[in-house]
Amino acid sequence: MKRITLLAIAMLCILGGFAQEKRVQDVEGGFYAGATIPLGGYHGGNNKAFATMGVSLSYNLPTIPIDCGIFLQLDCVRHGFTHSGSWYEDGIETSSYSYEGNQNNRTLTIGVVGNYNFRRSSKVNPFAGLGIGVGFNDTVGDVTFPSKGTSLVVMPRVGVEFWQLFRLTAFATVCRTGYNCAGLTLGFSFGGRPKQ
Repeated sequence: MKRITLLAIAMLCILGGFAQEKRVQDVEGGFYAGATIPLGGYHGGNNKAFATMGVSLSYNLPTIPIDCGIFLQLDCVRHGFTHSGSWYEDGIETSSYSYEGNQNNRTLTIGVVGNYNFRRSSKVNPFAGLGIGVGFNDTVGDVTFPSKGTSLVVMPRVGVEFWQLFRLTAFATVCRTGYNCAGLTLGFSFGGRPKQ
């Protein structure tokens, strides 16, 4: 435990060395969209890419390059399942069928997020962060394995912001089997520019 604590303190000292002197606007927000891929298997189905979208609103702490805020994000992951069977007439098999149905597992997450900005007032600003929230899970489409409920969501993320305007973010949504995913989004950001 002591080693972990010392490592955390050392990391904070190193990250503190990247702190920028230039102040930025206090509030920033944005919206984003992108693609997801499921993490892990789900009842033997085929994992398929699908979509994500969201909005966020953050407050930039004035003395350190950290922003904290809230977000709302909808992650959709798709699993394909093969369905097959036979048609009967008067007890005699007349034909068979086979098709692949797509079940979409959706998670709507409401949570809080914090990011460390390595070059906050620069034209190119790499960042790393963590979101935590509550996820509302449900299934739509060709539902083969219905499920519904709520779950704790942990969302690590890394990315880069360009010209305080565009954000490219890679993330993982970790909540429950069949709903976990990784994704890549492109977003538009407003606010957060250097103060004049």
